[in-house]
Amino acid sequence: MLRNSRWTLLLLAMLSIALLPACGDDGDDSMGPGGSGAAILGTWNATSFNAGGQDFVPMGLTVQLTFTASTYTIGITGDSGNLLCDMSSSCMDGGPFTYTATTITFDAGTVDETTLNYTISGSTLTLTGDIDGTALTVTAVRA
Repeated sequence: MLRNSRWTLLLLAMLSIALLPACGDDGDDSMGPGGSGAAILGTWNATSFNAGGQDFVPMGLTVQLTFTASTYTIGITGDSGNLLCDMSSSCMDGGPFTYTATTITFDAGTVDETTLNYTISGSTLTLTGDIDGTALTVTAVRA
């Protein structure tokens, strides 16, 4: 279902990740990486990865997303069904990202470009969207 897309990896992780300051920001997050929304930077761990109505975290899936000034890295382990990692139970991916106050775009301008909606409440990030026709909701906490 999501396996063959590079974004699938990202999505998983993203999926488990986050973007934007949790609290106390100055409201100028639309500047994206390098702007005043630098609080989105860092590492996020997925607590739930729901694709197509099924949560894969209780099945052993772990997703970690790290954001630097202009790039993201997503690490996935425990992918026993090869949902996100093609022919392996673990994998990593990454690339450039941009964001606004409500969306994050991974791999902008490439064939793998994927945009998800997000919200941050306290130290919890929630990503939602649709990838290749599969509904996705990822909840993550700051590491």
